[in-house]
Amino acid sequence: MPHQSTSNLKEKFNQFIHRILRVYKVVIYNEHLQEKLKFTLSPINLILFFSLVLVVTFFFSYLLFAYTPIKLAIPGVAETMHTDPGRIYQLELRADSLENLVKAQNKQMDVLKKILKGEALDSSTSYNFNGLKNEGIFKFTSLKNDSVMVEEKNLEKTFLLFSPAKGYITAKYEPASDHYAVDIITTRNAPVKAVADGMVIFSEWSSATGHVIIVQHINNLISVYKHNSVLLKKSGNFVRSGEVLALVGNSGELTTGPHLHFELWHKGSPVNPEDFITF
Repeated sequence: MPHQSTSNLKEKFNQFIHRILRVYKVVIYNEHLQEKLKFTLSPINLILFFSLVLVVTFFFSYLLFAYTPIKLAIPGVAETMHTDPGRIYQLELRADSLENLVKAQNKQMDVLKKILKGEALDSSTSYNFNGLKNEGIFKFTSLKNDSVMVEEKNLEKTFLLFSPAKGYITAKYEPASDHYAVDIITTRNAPVKAVADGMVIFSEWSSATGHVIIVQHINNLISVYKHNSVLLKKSGNFVRSGEVLALVGNSGELTTGPHLHFELWHKGSPVNPEDFITF
């Protein structure tokens, strides 16, 4: 009896193997009994195919739930992430960075608005736009017979401030009358040049002062050029000393003829350009 039982089991196993390896021909006919598709198929092929589909589905499901926000839909995952000290610390750092960025942008906008309106800033104000590096400590040095320089104590280098335009000064720097600039009369469309290397931080139209361009230089030095006819540089452009920024014009409400309204600001306060530039 045991021998017969073993033989039966072996026979059934062989029959099972034979069935799953048996090849079937599948023919598909249309409604008119015309043959449209014909292929061969075996049970073992179906088993292998569906097994592969299950493995691929499982793999992609794992990736989806492990590395995308969908994992938050799994009960308990969101609570774990919210109480994870490392996660909380990263979120706090990110929130602090965003808060500092917003404060810096708001401060930048306040500075630009006051400069455009010609309002003096607090002398203790410190600001820096577009990540310009402030290497060393700089101070203004007034020179009577030369273009004025900015002297860097640490590296003992000097940087010339070039004249922004060729012409004649018709209105001088008069803080008492809220005129924090020099007005240079010249021909229309004459080139307006950068007084030093720097980054353009503003290049837009203002109803009062027309086409305005503002350049940030090292150590919180800002140069402002107003009433231009055309602006040739955009915000974010890096410019070199003497590079043409715009063309002289008569744009804006506060102008009576083609001229350049030029301002120089240092650490939030206007300074007399004639003390530092030979026009």
